Amino acid sequence: MRCIGGSQAELETFCGLMDLPKPVSKSSYSKIAENVQNACVAVQAKSMSKAAEEEFKLAKEIEGESVRDIDVSVDGSWMTKGHTSNIGATSLIGCNSGKVLDTETKSKVCKSCEYLTNRTNEEGYINWKESHVCTMTHSGSSGSMEADSAVEMFGRSVESFNLRYTRYIGDGDTNSFKRVHDSNPYGSSCEIEKRECVGHVQKVLTL
Repeated sequence: MRCIGGSQAELETFCGLMDLPKPVSKSSYSKIAENVQNACVAVQAKSMSKAAEEEFKLAKEIEGESVRDIDVSVDGSWMTKGHTSNIGATSLIGCNSGKVLDTETKSKVCKSCEYLTNRTNEEGYINWKESHVCTMTHSGSSGSMEADSAVEMFGRSVESFNLRYTRYIGDGDTNSFKRVHDSNPYGSSCEIEKRECVGHVQKVLTL
């Protein structure tokens, strides 16, 4: 069910239709999902760290500098089709290794906040509010999620990997590049260059 994006309710429906025993309870399902998520996050961090090390070795060494400059490809996608989705994810790929170096996910909603907004008088609300970590990480338009995520990933590249993303390979989205360029993540002495993805250019020419 997790592989196809199904929930615990859909799992119950499937088991019922197939005349299978009732699955785990909602609380157990949530705990299992949390454990799976924690494991995925840990594996993701380790995998991206190894990819960054590989990218660092493949990059040309700069005399007198501890950091190295590389080309990266940036692209975003949304949970639902179009630019009206509440959730979007952006990935950054190193061009030398072809591996993902960083990702950023943005959400315009928090289901827990929505559910409990009008239940402030209920027992346990204060305890929930004090320990709650809101999942809403974006307040702008859905279309601006990619640009915001790109700015954040460029801003932490040196601290995280000792890499500077000095050449930005995009898909024609000039707004994302402009936002990154204007954020000036590496100071005025290091300017970011825009390069177009050959695949996207070929796609446009064939339309």
